[in-house]
Amino acid sequence: MTWKTGFVAMSLALFAAGAARADEPLANVELVCAQLDAPGRVVCELGIDAIAGRLAWADLLVRRSPDFAKPLRSRVGPRQGKREGDRRVVLPLALVAKDIGRGKLVVDARFVICVPPDIDADEDERCSSGVLAAAAEVVVGAGAGE
Repeated sequence: MTWKTGFVAMSLALFAAGAARADEPLANVELVCAQLDAPGRVVCELGIDAIAGRLAWADLLVRRSPDFAKPLRSRVGPRQGKREGDRRVVLPLALVAKDIGRGKLVVDARFVICVPPDIDADEDERCSSGVLAAAAEVVVGAGAGE
């Protein structure tokens, strides 16, 4: 078997293992942002919780931010996150608000969750990747845009 056929076979096996549970969610995500009274640094946090298994890796990508508040980074990696056990990570995201306003922040939470094998099974843990969108309202200024 060449490396190409081995890679294709491994990819198909991983796809088949993931496809059997494609309708089951792997994680829950929640994005929250602090409200500011005046322009400045807006701090947001994305929590990612594995429903079952171990959260092996996670990051976030900013998809959309309000015109008045731009992210300092468009990607926040796992090294910036804070682990809270094997199933949860919190990723910080900072925006710079140059004006008052109200708008929507949308991010993609990307993650890999690994599930241990059955007790009697002679196999390695199974890992699956996922992407979930999360959104939060960014508010700068008392009653901005109400």
